[in-house]
Amino acid sequence: MKRGFFLLLLLWPLLLAAQQPVLRVGYFYLPPHGYLQDGEPAGYALQYFQRLAQLMGVQPSYRQEPLSRLLQDRQLDMVLYLAGSAERRRQLQFASRPLLLMRGVLVVRQQSSYREIRVAEQLQDMRIGIWADGYLSPLLASRRSQLDAMSGDDVLERSLQKLTLGRIDAFYSPEPYAVREVLRRRGGQEQFRLLPLPEQPVGLYAAFTERGRRHLPRYEQALDAAQREQSYADYLQLQLGAAPG
Repeated sequence: MKRGFFLLLLLWPLLLAAQQPVLRVGYFYLPPHGYLQDGEPAGYALQYFQRLAQLMGVQPSYRQEPLSRLLQDRQLDMVLYLAGSAERRRQLQFASRPLLLMRGVLVVRQQSSYREIRVAEQLQDMRIGIWADGYLSPLLASRRSQLDAMSGDDVLERSLQKLTLGRIDAFYSPEPYAVREVLRRRGGQEQFRLLPLPEQPVGLYAAFTERGRRHLPRYEQALDAAQREQSYADYLQLQLGAAPG
């Protein structure tokens, strides 16, 4: 009798997990927030979301997809992180509070004449690499810049290679942590400069599909509870401080 009781105690967490609904969570390659490591989903945003999933009472099932495909995948319940735009908000229901605030940057070569971006007019006639279907700064959307859109899981790496070869003058990223992480991994940080754009920070939000929007209230409750203990921004800084290199 006692043996059966202790066995039940050992199996209880597994039984609870089996009863939890599966939440299908999509994300795109954006290190250090989300990526694949040895074929398995990894990243600090996924680690932080594990705590939220526990509070929500769900079992997350992660899937990494290129951004363009991710925005069209209606089999998902939510996209883990996404910058808001009018078009995206027509398709998805965004959380009311961002997971992280970010400020867009232009990546230029070290020998570039650009040292600082103060006004939008400086961006005129520049060849600027961007994410296809990615969030686009209003400063770029309203200028005469020549935009070079790329898609796939390795946009950051390929864009930096094009920048090195002089095929573009700059690369725009709405999320600077990702650029710094890729530069750290590939080496050669001294070859580039990151120039913040003169604009307000942009939120990185969780966004829910039609089939998953019933989970939104519990997500927001879980996010509030988790952020009272530690925000994702603080968690991210802590992890980056402990990361090698």
